[in-house]
Amino acid sequence: MELPTYTSIWRIEKRLYKLYDFRLPMPLPVGQIAVFTAITIGFRSNGAVVAGLVGLIGQDRWNHIPLSSAHQVMIVLLFCLVWADSGRVWSLDARRSNRAHDSGSERVPAWPLLLMRCQIAVIYLSSGLWKISYPMWRDGSAVHWALSLNGFHRLPWPVPAEWAPFIALLTWGTVLFELLFPVLVIFRATRGPVLWGGIGLHLGLLATLELGPFSYLMIASYIAFVDPEYTRKLFQVQNKALRV
Repeated sequence: MELPTYTSIWRIEKRLYKLYDFRLPMPLPVGQIAVFTAITIGFRSNGAVVAGLVGLIGQDRWNHIPLSSAHQVMIVLLFCLVWADSGRVWSLDARRSNRAHDSGSERVPAWPLLLMRCQIAVIYLSSGLWKISYPMWRDGSAVHWALSLNGFHRLPWPVPAEWAPFIALLTWGTVLFELLFPVLVIFRATRGPVLWGGIGLHLGLLATLELGPFSYLMIASYIAFVDPEYTRKLFQVQNKALRV
């Protein structure tokens, strides 16, 4: 086993020191908060999305140690949003440009939405393929170890030995879900059940493991799979309510 050298330890300590250095990084998180607030309310949406993407990439380049896989998910999802007119409806931009009461029937390019759907499917597929390459996922013990590691688990007590069969089913079920997600989400008949299954999976991860905002992001990303016709009707109902 190769022991860490003094130089490598110094580099790690230097990166960790950045977590407590408020001279350079402070403008970045403050700016990111402002940018994501603008994205949420739909103010200068297109520019805010680009600024958010650049900020996330810059944050990753500056110090990736405290970041989780949720950060990469945000980067790829914002990249997809760059190509869409995300402030077209339900935004301050729409109200400022007198589009707040449009019927929503005007057609827009669908490929940014399809790109986001494909990206989400790739996230699940790559995760499933990565998992089956490790013995602990194949023998059914991976969830047990995840729930037992101090760096991840939320529950302060060990997993009972009697739960071993159930834990094994959870392990194999997670891998199976991730591998089948890209296929099942294509068909309308299976899309709803697989999305509800994904919500249940991520709520379970949120309740038992410390994964940062990963579960919130993945659940929110399912909006991309909602039928556009349904959202159009919902938009029309909102417009009628506003007129009243």
